[in-house]
Amino acid sequence: MNQANATLDGFAARLMKIGDRTLVTSIFVIVATALICYPYADNFSIGQQVAAHITMVVSAGALKLGYVLRLIGNRRIALNRG
Repeated sequence: MNQANATLDGFAARLMKIGDRTLVTSIFVIVATALICYPYADNFSIGQQVAAHITMVVSAGALKLGYVLRLIGNRRIALNRG
Protein backbone atom coordinates (compact mmCIF):
# COMPACT_ATOMS: atom_id res chain seq x y z
CA MET A 1 0.00 0.00 0.00
CA ASN A 2 1.45 3.35 -0.95
CA GLN A 3 1.46 6.50 1.16
CA ALA A 4 -1.58 8.03 -0.59
CA ASN A 5 -3.76 4.99 0.10
CA ALA A 6 -2.60 4.87 3.72
CA THR A 7 -3.56 8.52 4.11
CA LEU A 8 -6.97 7.90 2.55
CA ASP A 9 -7.54 4.88 4.82
CA GLY A 10 -6.68 7.02 7.85
CA PHE A 11 -9.07 9.74 6.70
CA ALA A 12 -11.81 7.18 6.05
CA ALA A 13 -11.29 5.65 9.49
CA ARG A 14 -11.59 9.10 11.09
CA LEU A 15 -14.80 9.72 9.12
CA MET A 16 -16.24 6.46 10.37
CA LYS A 17 -15.24 7.21 13.97
CA ILE A 18 -16.83 10.67 13.79
CA GLY A 19 -19.91 9.12 12.20
CA ASP A 20 -20.13 6.51 14.97
CA ARG A 21 -19.88 9.12 17.70
CA THR A 22 -22.44 11.33 16.00
CA LEU A 23 -24.86 8.43 15.63
CA VAL A 24 -24.57 7.34 19.27
CA THR A 25 -24.82 10.87 20.63
CA SER A 26 -27.80 11.77 18.50
CA ILE A 27 -29.63 8.57 19.47
CA PHE A 28 -29.21 9.41 23.16
CA VAL A 29 -30.39 12.97 22.57
CA ILE A 30 -33.42 11.80 20.59
CA VAL A 31 -34.41 9.37 23.35
CA ALA A 32 -33.94 12.02 26.06
CA THR A 33 -35.93 14.64 24.19
CA ALA A 34 -38.68 12.14 23.35
CA LEU A 35 -39.00 11.41 27.06
CA ILE A 36 -39.19 15.12 27.85
CA CYS A 37 -41.68 15.80 25.07
CA TYR A 38 -44.13 12.99 25.62
CA PRO A 39 -44.33 10.75 28.72
CA TYR A 40 -42.80 13.25 31.20
CA ALA A 41 -44.11 16.46 29.65
CA ASP A 42 -46.04 17.36 32.83
CA ASN A 43 -42.74 17.68 34.71
CA PHE A 44 -41.30 20.31 32.35
CA SER A 45 -42.27 23.89 31.54
CA ILE A 46 -43.62 24.81 28.12
CA GLY A 47 -40.32 26.51 27.27
CA GLN A 48 -38.38 23.37 28.09
CA GLN A 49 -40.78 21.29 26.01
CA VAL A 50 -40.41 23.65 23.03
CA ALA A 51 -36.63 23.47 23.36
CA ALA A 52 -36.84 19.66 23.52
CA HIS A 53 -38.97 19.53 20.36
CA ILE A 54 -36.50 21.75 18.50
CA THR A 55 -33.58 19.70 19.79
CA MET A 56 -35.29 16.52 18.62
CA VAL A 57 -35.46 17.84 15.05
CA VAL A 58 -31.83 18.98 15.12
CA SER A 59 -30.61 15.69 16.57
CA ALA A 60 -32.52 13.77 13.87
CA GLY A 61 -30.52 15.77 11.33
CA ALA A 62 -27.33 14.91 13.21
CA LEU A 63 -28.30 11.23 13.09
CA LYS A 64 -28.59 11.43 9.31
CA LEU A 65 -25.28 13.26 9.05
CA GLY A 66 -23.54 10.61 11.17
CA TYR A 67 -24.93 7.88 8.95
CA VAL A 68 -23.74 9.63 5.79
CA LEU A 69 -20.25 10.09 7.29
CA ARG A 70 -20.12 6.35 7.99
CA LEU A 71 -21.23 5.58 4.44
CA ILE A 72 -18.54 7.84 2.96
CA GLY A 73 -15.83 6.36 5.18
CA ASN A 74 -16.91 2.81 4.44
CA ARG A 75 -17.00 3.50 0.70
CA ARG A 76 -13.50 5.03 0.70
CA ILE A 77 -12.09 2.06 2.59
CA ALA A 78 -13.75 -0.36 0.13
CA LEU A 79 -12.41 1.55 -2.88
CA ASN A 80 -8.87 1.67 -1.44
CA ARG A 81 -8.77 -2.06 -0.75
CA GLY A 82 -9.75 -3.06 -4.20
